[in-house]
Amino acid sequence: MRILVVDDDHDAAQSLAELLPLISPVPLAVTVAFDGQQAVDLACGPSAPPDVVLLDMEMPGLNGFDAAAAIQARLRERTPRLIAVSGNAKYVAIASSTALFHHALDKPVDVERLARVLDGAGPRG
Repeated sequence: MRILVVDDDHDAAQSLAELLPLISPVPLAVTVAFDGQQAVDLACGPSAPPDVVLLDMEMPGLNGFDAAAAIQARLRERTPRLIAVSGNAKYVAIASSTALFHHALDKPVDVERLARVLDGAGPRG
């Protein structure tokens, strides 16, 4: 399974990227982006799109909502599972109520809940 972790907090992004293989029962290829535009570029680039994108909601420039919308617009039926991640309960609630995201998680991320979400994601065939 291919996962893209997006967060402007470099330490948070790297920590989550290192944690993911430890909680996943399947092999993962994890890539990290540090802003919304880089996330769109990586997700929609020439290689296969990721299966899952974990998107921080509050980033300068292209925020998580805008990045998710851009990824969805460009990839259409190949859109990965988009998971909103935020330390702001308001943004988690908004992301939970929009069709852009499959899930929304609070920061710090509950590892067991994240594992369950990823277990349901699975790689595309």
